[in-house]
Amino acid sequence: MTHENTHEITRTLIATPDRVAATAKLFGYDFPQLLEPFVYTVARDLAPAYNGGYWHFYRLSNNGFYMAPDIAQVFHASCAMNFFEGELSADVWGLSRALLHIHI
Repeated sequence: MTHENTHEITRTLIATPDRVAATAKLFGYDFPQLLEPFVYTVARDLAPAYNGGYWHFYRLSNNGFYMAPDIAQVFHASCAMNFFEGELSADVWGLSRALLHIHI
């Protein structure tokens, strides 16, 4: 017997005024000082063409969270940990980077 997972995960943009409260609920109040800078550092490691900018925060319907840069750019990304190398949209790059952080 085969079971299909048909549960769709959706995302909701976290409004700028709600970002501190949303991340504090998930990660504690140290997120802006400790975790957020780490996210940006790893972003540069995965895609050297990344040059900074504003990031959107997203809440997922499964209680997950990810961040993605507000950039209309495709990034060449590589990850030595899993041997991936390819082109990713900014949104997919942000999501994949979040998955990598779970692994780290």
